[in-house]
Amino acid sequence: MILVFDLDGTLIDSARDLAESIGEMLESYGAAPLPLEEVVTMVGEGAPILVRRALARAGLRPGVDDALARFLKIYDRRLMDHTVVYPGMSESLALSVRRGPLAVLTNKPLGPSIGILEALGLRGYFSRVIGGDSEYGRKPDPAGLNVLQSLAPGEPLVMIGDSPAD
Repeated sequence: MILVFDLDGTLIDSARDLAESIGEMLESYGAAPLPLEEVVTMVGEGAPILVRRALARAGLRPGVDDALARFLKIYDRRLMDHTVVYPGMSESLALSVRRGPLAVLTNKPLGPSIGILEALGLRGYFSRVIGGDSEYGRKPDPAGLNVLQSLAPGEPLVMIGDSPAD
């Protein structure tokens, strides 16, 4: 069996770093930051959509490309300020990897994803990590899952996540 995990909200709690990064980006345009609980409801379909939702909620209309670039620069700086592994996840991964290959399929770009996994001591559990900036597109596009099936052809594949995109 192949187990494929989403990253944010499934393996790791990155909500505060994401929310504070969105808040700093909004403040750079003169708007107030949004509450953590509100930003959490916007996460799951990748940074471009998160930024668009936050701008709309704040009533801002800057160019999305500029706002996305600002957000990514801020988030890269804040990536590990508060992000943690969910309790029990490391132990669960250690048991799960004995049964078959594990992978990560996330809408977060690959570079930050690998950085987080390495910083939290999780990278070694995963045979493959696919980010949202890959040639396979972002979830819910099934292309990433189709590629991950090649880790164990003919075996069942299970996607574990926390959002409709998963």
